[in-house]
Amino acid sequence: MLKRTQTLGLHHWTENDLILNFFFTKFGTRSIYIKSEEELSKFIGTTPCSFKKQSMNFRYLMGYKSGILSDYSKLQGLVYELFDSISFYEFRQIVKKIIGQDEYERREILVRNGYNPDRMIRLN
Repeated sequence: MLKRTQTLGLHHWTENDLILNFFFTKFGTRSIYIKSEEELSKFIGTTPCSFKKQSMNFRYLMGYKSGILSDYSKLQGLVYELFDSISFYEFRQIVKKIIGQDEYERREILVRNGYNPDRMIRLN
């Protein structure tokens, strides 16, 4: 097991950040528009190294024997408890809401059809 190096505390991990990290750790980028660890860490606003360390904590909680860190936070433990047993489909819906995937997909469809979504009026 790796020992954690001291961090500078540059990123405060929120519940949503940890939900995204746990989804990635458990399922990768399957069925979400963000397609890499680097893109997801950038979306969260942290470094790929910090993102990987959080994933290693989740791997520890999931019972992995290698590639782990054991110094998870209380919030990380809570996220693990709440989301470990839900289905992939339920978990994906939560993640899609956090990353705004539905809005992203709407924009992509409009652009593909030749419309400028920035010039369109929102009715809701």
